[in-house]
Formats: sequence, C-alpha cells, structure tokens
Amino acid sequence: MGIRLQAKHYSKKITFVSGAILMLVGGLFFVNQALADAAKPAAKAGEKIGDGL
Repeated sequence: MGIRLQAKHYSKKITFVSGAILMLVGGLFFVNQALADAAKPAAKAGEKIGDGL
C-alpha cells in the first residue's frame, strides 16, 4: 500500500480556504460597519442631534 500524502497540495488548499474565510469575515465586518453608520441619524445644517435636554 503506497499511499503518500502530498503536503504541498494540502498546504495550498489550507492557505486558500483560510484566506477565503478571512476575506468573508472581513467583508461581513465592513458591511456591518457600513450599515451601522448608515443607521445613525444625520444632522441637518445648524441642527444638533441629541435628546433635547
């Protein structure tokens, strides 16, 4: 039984999958930040944002 594992092949695959997961998580983080910033109320010129106290 001559089963040989090629470490080079698995190394490239692990690197690719790790990079893809990292990009997915990073992309989700930036989308979340963009949506959170868009949900904040924007003040018009000369107007203050607050609870009015």
